[in-house]
Amino acid sequence: MRGIGDIRGFVRYILHESTKKDVHITLAGDVIPFGSDECINDFEERITDACRQRDHAPRRSDTREHYNALLRSLRRAKKSAIRSRGY
Repeated sequence: MRGIGDIRGFVRYILHESTKKDVHITLAGDVIPFGSDECINDFEERITDACRQRDHAPRRSDTREHYNALLRSLRRAKKSAIRSRGY
Protein backbone atom coordinates (compact mmCIF):
# COMPACT_ATOMS: atom_id res chain seq x y z
CA MET A 1 0.00 0.00 0.00
CA ARG A 2 1.30 3.40 -0.91
CA GLY A 3 1.55 6.15 1.63
CA ILE A 4 0.73 9.83 1.32
CA GLY A 5 4.42 10.60 0.58
CA ASP A 6 4.43 8.21 -2.37
CA ILE A 7 1.29 9.79 -3.81
CA ARG A 8 2.73 13.30 -3.43
CA GLY A 9 5.90 12.21 -5.18
CA PHE A 10 3.88 10.69 -8.00
CA VAL A 11 1.80 13.88 -8.39
CA ARG A 12 5.00 15.98 -8.46
CA TYR A 13 6.43 13.69 -11.13
CA ILE A 14 3.28 13.99 -13.28
CA LEU A 15 3.25 17.79 -12.91
CA HIS A 16 6.93 17.98 -13.80
CA GLU A 17 6.48 15.81 -16.90
CA SER A 18 3.47 17.82 -18.08
CA THR A 19 5.43 21.09 -18.01
CA LYS A 20 8.39 19.78 -20.02
CA LYS A 21 8.90 21.28 -23.45
CA ASP A 22 9.20 18.86 -26.33
CA VAL A 23 12.73 18.67 -27.67
CA HIS A 24 14.39 17.25 -30.76
CA ILE A 25 17.93 15.93 -31.00
CA THR A 26 19.57 16.75 -34.32
CA LEU A 27 21.94 14.48 -36.21
CA ALA A 28 24.77 16.61 -34.83
CA GLY A 29 23.55 15.84 -31.29
CA ASP A 30 22.21 19.31 -30.49
CA VAL A 31 19.07 19.54 -28.36
CA ILE A 32 16.63 22.01 -29.90
CA PRO A 33 12.93 22.83 -29.43
CA PHE A 34 10.57 20.50 -31.27
CA GLY A 35 8.83 22.38 -34.07
CA SER A 36 11.54 25.02 -34.49
CA ASP A 37 12.86 25.91 -37.95
CA GLU A 38 16.07 24.04 -37.15
CA CYS A 39 14.06 20.96 -36.14
CA ILE A 40 12.06 20.95 -39.37
CA ASN A 41 15.24 21.49 -41.42
CA ASP A 42 16.82 18.51 -39.63
CA PHE A 43 13.82 16.33 -40.54
CA GLU A 44 14.08 17.49 -44.17
CA GLU A 45 17.78 16.59 -44.28
CA ARG A 46 17.07 13.18 -42.79
CA ILE A 47 14.27 12.57 -45.31
CA THR A 48 16.53 13.59 -48.20
CA ASP A 49 19.29 11.28 -46.99
CA ALA A 50 16.91 8.35 -46.45
CA CYS A 51 15.42 8.84 -49.96
CA ARG A 52 18.90 8.79 -51.45
CA GLN A 53 19.75 5.58 -49.59
CA ARG A 54 16.43 3.95 -50.49
CA ASP A 55 16.82 4.75 -54.17
CA HIS A 56 20.08 2.80 -54.28
CA ALA A 57 18.45 -0.34 -52.86
CA PRO A 58 16.98 -2.96 -55.20
CA ARG A 59 13.22 -2.90 -55.59
CA ARG A 60 11.26 -5.25 -53.32
CA SER A 61 14.29 -5.77 -51.07
CA ASP A 62 14.25 -5.75 -47.27
CA THR A 63 16.54 -2.74 -47.31
CA ARG A 64 14.15 -0.75 -49.48
CA GLU A 65 11.21 -1.70 -47.25
CA HIS A 66 13.21 -0.61 -44.22
CA TYR A 67 13.88 2.82 -45.73
CA ASN A 68 10.24 3.19 -46.79
CA ALA A 69 9.16 2.57 -43.19
CA LEU A 70 11.79 5.02 -41.94
CA LEU A 71 10.58 7.64 -44.41
CA ARG A 72 6.98 7.21 -43.27
CA SER A 73 8.09 7.77 -39.70
CA LEU A 74 10.22 10.82 -40.53
CA ARG A 75 7.45 12.41 -42.60
CA ARG A 76 4.96 11.84 -39.80
CA ALA A 77 7.36 13.43 -37.28
CA LYS A 78 7.98 16.40 -39.58
CA LYS A 79 4.23 16.90 -40.00
CA SER A 80 3.80 16.80 -36.23
CA ALA A 81 6.61 19.35 -35.79
CA ILE A 82 4.95 21.69 -38.27
CA ARG A 83 1.57 21.27 -36.54
CA SER A 84 3.12 22.02 -33.14
CA ARG A 85 3.97 25.51 -34.35
CA GLY A 86 0.29 26.37 -34.50
CA TYR A 87 0.23 27.58 -38.08
